[in-house]
Amino acid sequence: MKPLWTRDFILAFVANFFMAFSFYLLMPTLPIHLLQAMHATPSFAGLVMAAYVLAGLCIRPFSGFLIDHFPRKPFYTAVFLLFTLCGVLYFGAVELWIVVATR
Repeated sequence: MKPLWTRDFILAFVANFFMAFSFYLLMPTLPIHLLQAMHATPSFAGLVMAAYVLAGLCIRPFSGFLIDHFPRKPFYTAVFLLFTLCGVLYFGAVELWIVVATR
């Protein structure tokens, strides 16, 4: 029997924790930032938040196929880096269209 708490497991746990943490930190604070700092309308802030849900619904049918047809570790690493890059892009979002494109 292999031990559960290996180096790879701990690294995967920490990476997934911070990815989920950043996502769930962004969900409640992004609409407030859009409304107060960027002076967006409430309907536009709702549209920006809905864009993530719609993108998730559109990509889910293909994600299983992609994971099965590409080597998993490099694929997960690339997607994790892309997610991290998108999170960093929010810091440079000074206009609403940049937020929408990042979202």
